[in-house]
Amino acid sequence: MCFLYGVIINEPYTRTLTMGVMPVSSRKIRSILMIFLISVVGTSLLSLVLYNISTEIIKHQIEQQTRSSLINLSSRVSNLQDRISQSVIDLQNTQEYQLFIKSLPFKDYESSALVILNFVNQLRTMTASLDYVDNITFYNVENGKEYATNGVMNAQFQEFRDEIAKFETLGASQALFDTYNNGSPSVVYIQALPLFQPKPQGYLIFHYNAHFLRGLLQNEQVDSNYLIVNEEHQIVDSYSIDGTPTRSMQLPETLWQHSESTADSNLHSLSAQGNFYILHHPVNQKWSYIYFVKESLALAPIIELRNIVLLSTVILIVFSLVMYALSINLSWRGWNKISELIADSRDMRSKDDFDLLFHKIQGLMQNHNQLEHRMNVILPEAKEAFLRNILEKGCGKQDLVKMKQYNISLGSNPYRCFCVEADDYKALKELYTETDMSRFEYGIICVIREVMGEANISGFVIAENQTRFVGIYELDKKTDDTTLDDGLAKIKSFISEYFPFSVSIGVSQARSDISHIHLSYHEALESLKQKLIAGSNQVIYFNDFTRKETPFSPDVYEIEHDIVRQIREKNREFAYTALDRLIGIKKAENIDYRSLQNYLVNMTLFLFQEFTADHRLISQISISEMVQLATLEEWTEWIRTHCIDSLIDDMIQSERKQYEQISEKLVQHMENHLEQDLRLNEVCKQLGIPLHLANLALKEVHGVTFAEYLLQRRIELSKKWLRETQMSLDEISNFLFYSNAQNFSRAFKKYVGLPPGHYRKQHQTLTEESSV
Repeated sequence: MCFLYGVIINEPYTRTLTMGVMPVSSRKIRSILMIFLISVVGTSLLSLVLYNISTEIIKHQIEQQTRSSLINLSSRVSNLQDRISQSVIDLQNTQEYQLFIKSLPFKDYESSALVILNFVNQLRTMTASLDYVDNITFYNVENGKEYATNGVMNAQFQEFRDEIAKFETLGASQALFDTYNNGSPSVVYIQALPLFQPKPQGYLIFHYNAHFLRGLLQNEQVDSNYLIVNEEHQIVDSYSIDGTPTRSMQLPETLWQHSESTADSNLHSLSAQGNFYILHHPVNQKWSYIYFVKESLALAPIIELRNIVLLSTVILIVFSLVMYALSINLSWRGWNKISELIADSRDMRSKDDFDLLFHKIQGLMQNHNQLEHRMNVILPEAKEAFLRNILEKGCGKQDLVKMKQYNISLGSNPYRCFCVEADDYKALKELYTETDMSRFEYGIICVIREVMGEANISGFVIAENQTRFVGIYELDKKTDDTTLDDGLAKIKSFISEYFPFSVSIGVSQARSDISHIHLSYHEALESLKQKLIAGSNQVIYFNDFTRKETPFSPDVYEIEHDIVRQIREKNREFAYTALDRLIGIKKAENIDYRSLQNYLVNMTLFLFQEFTADHRLISQISISEMVQLATLEEWTEWIRTHCIDSLIDDMIQSERKQYEQISEKLVQHMENHLEQDLRLNEVCKQLGIPLHLANLALKEVHGVTFAEYLLQRRIELSKKWLRETQMSLDEISNFLFYSNAQNFSRAFKKYVGLPPGHYRKQHQTLTEESSV
């Protein structure tokens, strides 16, 4: 039994299906404009996003690269102050300092000259040990006198009166001041003495030389712009890579406002006035350190990237327009073909192709739902029919593919086959109705499935008839023969207890090759035949009784069934290969020649009885000729030529004859009904021909399908009408079931090479010339 469902479409008919001419230009233009708009917007947004991301990345890279430079710059100033503080501590521990402080105030300069000189010399030693310090002055708070290592410099700076006054105003123990001398920046560091005393006796004033700030800046980065800014946001000193003076430049006030509003005020960046600033304000210093660069210079890579993106955008837009134009053209050409395909003369004529497509798809969906419902009902029956077929005839390569399609998982593990048969079937038929027997059938199948499911044994069970059931179950690593045996015993006991009859179960031996599944089935049937000896209501195992008297191993019988399967598939080479395996039994089997001869004769008769009902072939077998075969090699050669080749040739001839008969019926029906709407599935139903054989027969005999043959005959008929009648193209297309003359003309030109109108004119011209 085989079930096949599909949609059969008459090809000549579908080639002629079309729709009316529609105004589609506006829709094409709208599609192109929409696509173009999406492309422009998308590429513009992409460019903007890339530009912003790249700008932030470059600024972040600059900030990361400059961070260490600014921190190093502030660290140099802090380190110098720390060295000065350490020198001051060392100074306090010297005898010169102690003696100098004790002698204050000096009443007599001449008696104190040596103390002062020793103290000043100590200050000079300190000056020599400190970088960038060129003068140290001690200021006496009590009398305002100063003692300096460089008196000339003291005079130039007016004895640091302004710096001292500012320092006293701060009330701090130390401070760093920036000042100017003759327009040049200078740095002064003041430390109160003695250390850690609330009331100072004097101030140590350290003057940094003019190279201090410039040296710090140049040593840090020679290719960057740096600024040092005091607490009043005034530029103390600066360095520019192009030599441009920057002391007079105006810093943006937002730079400081941003610093106050930022949680991390130690280091932050800002873009303003066409520059990119990075400000570092150390917590323990009053000075700030600024790096700045022109954004046009810093963002040079992003400008180049922006140009590349813009160029890429233009290229992509042009490419998109070209590709969209081509795709739209192809899409509309395809849409026209779809419109022709879905149009149907029996359907309503609509100017709206989308409305027509909607109704067509709606109908297809309804058909699909109906087909799915029918398949859900029929698929189990088809699956059981397929299983019955492989149990009877064996499992070939094509059957393995079908097993995957039917989702039948067998062959990965060893398996065993068993047959469950009701005892005393005739008595059951007399006692119970067909309805009762159907209920028994359903109940036994449920019992088998339930028991096997509880034992975690995978497989399937089918009903061969109302009283015999066949099961194939695998034995994996988790289950063994004992598990299956217990399940079969449970099935037998349950049916005997709850059903009004008992059953006998025949069990085959275990196998691994799925292609020998039919052997397992026949072994299970053979086991049931032993019920005559073993009695009813028993589980009978094939291994307990089989072939105890035969000298052959089961491998010989598997060879026999392999030959049967290959002959059925008309595969000579594989049948020869299976036959050649018989040669090996000479060494593997301890048998006498009479047993082997009887087996070979019986196998030959079995093959002819299995494949042909033609007694002519059987009558051609000469028993005396077979008896004269002296060696196993002669036997295999005789079976190859007189049995395998004869049977396969006979099957091929029978199949060819069947195809010719089916093809003749189909062709005759088409010739008689060319002017009708012919569908292959309907024709097959009328003639009683299987659908899958119809196309196969036409292809085998005539080399064309049903649709192709019907098209050829209709075109030939239309050629006759064009030559011999005055029928219009509309009349011809209607008679041949084309939706309109345009589709008929297209199909005619494709087949003949000329439009029907040119063909009629050409024939009329030839007729007139021949008459003249």
